[in-house]
Amino acid sequence: MADDLDRALARSGYVYAVGQVVRLGTDAERQLATAALDKADPETIRALLAVAPGTPWRDNVIDALAQIGVIAAEEIMHG
Repeated sequence: MADDLDRALARSGYVYAVGQVVRLGTDAERQLATAALDKADPETIRALLAVAPGTPWRDNVIDALAQIGVIAAEEIMHG
């Protein structure tokens, strides 16, 4: 089962990856990234991913979300 350190590392990876979009993205990307940091829910994350194709930050955000998914999988699947 995932422990607090696993959760903290996944959270940090997400904050870092999406923070890079805030720093380096276009105005529209920055707005979406800020929303995804302020309230990380399916709506804000999907909106950010909708503009991700072809961006230099896409893979980092997807990798961070995958780590969150790995941590959540056990809790969801074995709840």
